[in-house]
Amino acid sequence: MLDLFKNLGRAKAQQASEKVAELLASADPDAMTEAAILEVESQFRVISEEVAKARADYQKEKKEVDAVVALQNRRMKAAEKLQADLELNPGNTEIAAALDELLRLMEEAAPEIEREQRESDDAEELLNALESSAKQMAEEMKNLRETASRAKRDMLRAEQEREAALRREETAQRVAGIKQRSSSYSKAVEAMERAASSARQDADAAQLRARLLAPAEAEKNVLIEQALAEANGEATPTGGSLSERLNRLKGMKG
Repeated sequence: MLDLFKNLGRAKAQQASEKVAELLASADPDAMTEAAILEVESQFRVISEEVAKARADYQKEKKEVDAVVALQNRRMKAAEKLQADLELNPGNTEIAAALDELLRLMEEAAPEIEREQRESDDAEELLNALESSAKQMAEEMKNLRETASRAKRDMLRAEQEREAALRREETAQRVAGIKQRSSSYSKAVEAMERAASSARQDADAAQLRARLLAPAEAEKNVLIEQALAEANGEATPTGGSLSERLNRLKGMKG
């Protein structure tokens, strides 16, 4: 569980570091580019030093193993010669003792030779790996500034695209607002037009009623007015004797 928390902490720290790097790159891409180049150059110097050390170690191990192998080979030739001499002189105890001593030395040296060979092989493998990494880094450094410039252009292009998208969004929002206001205006105009049409209809109806109720020009003739009055029971006689006229006035007064 403790390892889990440690790994979680390292992951969070890595994420925070990457976020800071993104912010710095956005704020000052040129400075960030130079800083990245300096960082790569620093790493290249470190790996170059490691390559030099690994090469020296390998050369040392190789020299040692070559020496012990060469010694073992000379001993092998000497043992073969003593073996041949002993076959010619089977009873020669001195030759037999010398061969026995030589074989003992070779047998004791065999494990050491194997160890030296393994160490030499390991040193060579490490050197090859470091040289490969250094070569790859050197190739990357050749195009480092161009790669950084391309990354900067990509970042600026992405920022421009983001700003353009925001402007398009704002424009779309304004157009939507205008359309909404235009729709509201159209509804208001339609309502006013309906009200005006209704008012005109009411005015036309009132005007028609007024025309129907108002006396026509022909009805203003005295004879026609009297006839209409008599038809409505409203006749007001204007003729007759003086006594009839007086009685009518008295009746009107009462």
